[in-house]
Amino acid sequence: MRAWQFSGFGDIDKLGIREIGQSCPGPGEVRVTVSFAGINHVDRLVVNGRLKWVSLPKTPGAEYVGTVSEAGEGVHDFHRGDRVAVFPKMFCGRCRYCLAGQEGVCLSGWNPERAPVDLSTNMLPSSMDGGWAEEALIPSRNLVKLPESLGFREAACLPLSAMTASHIVSRVRPSPGESAVVVGANGGVGHFAVQLLKLSGLAVIAIASSASQEEAMKSLGADFVIARDAGNVRESIMSQTGGYGADIIVDSIGQATFRESLNSLAPCGRYVTAGTLSGPFSELSLMQLYSRQLELIGSTTGSRRDLEAVVDLASRGKMKGVVAGEYAFEELPAALEEHAKGGRLGKILLRVG
Repeated sequence: MRAWQFSGFGDIDKLGIREIGQSCPGPGEVRVTVSFAGINHVDRLVVNGRLKWVSLPKTPGAEYVGTVSEAGEGVHDFHRGDRVAVFPKMFCGRCRYCLAGQEGVCLSGWNPERAPVDLSTNMLPSSMDGGWAEEALIPSRNLVKLPESLGFREAACLPLSAMTASHIVSRVRPSPGESAVVVGANGGVGHFAVQLLKLSGLAVIAIASSASQEEAMKSLGADFVIARDAGNVRESIMSQTGGYGADIIVDSIGQATFRESLNSLAPCGRYVTAGTLSGPFSELSLMQLYSRQLELIGSTTGSRRDLEAVVDLASRGKMKGVVAGEYAFEELPAALEEHAKGGRLGKILLRVG
């Protein structure tokens, strides 16, 4: 079978298509014939060498969907022909976090000496080969079945981006009638956060890259759209919230927008971050934090329950993934270049099978 692999860390020019042998699934594993795979920031980090202990050669691809082609010994819940999405975090299924339904926090593969503050290091494709291949092996406990009503193309938007958005929304405890701001609303996580917050009964303000995305953001449920390139973001938020600020701000951009986001929160407001695309550090006024009774919340990946929830919503037409670009398997370098540009609305997908 064919797979995109790299044997040395660096830029995307390290990736190449290789013919590799077809492996049989081991106990508890299945082999998935990949249909679509997503392009995600975590894949670039693995290729670039952030996780230098990753064994090489490696096939990236944290997000993928497809069909079970073979099940290994001890697998009873999945059979040949089942349509599946892959939960992208490796987990043991036995620790107290897994037993509590928080597989995204499983510490089984976390090495604090290598990454003392990062629990996401046991993601695909750091620990196993990912879905940028015609076939992939994965533990069966990482699979979620796809209903026939949900096509592979749309399902491929869900395994990491939509799942992460679902976990974010659960972490901020939205209540009907509250207001929410989504920073980077046009991104992979952001456009799902807009939809999920609106489904929760909130007034949603979307901060998008440009005014050209306004109509699309409103079609996803945004009540008001602020174009980042127009400036005066905080002033617009305060104007739309009666001068009080937003009850909830979802911000996966990080360092560049942290201060603006915090200053745009209403008293008792909740700020949640799920990314550091613009940098990992920012200053915080403790006086502002306690005097306005603000909450700062971190959120990463999600659980199988989150993935199952977004699959259900998408299959019932309650939520949709937006595809910003679709590329053939051989066009992966072009897909990665498009992903690196930023400012797009939705996901970049790789059509594998």
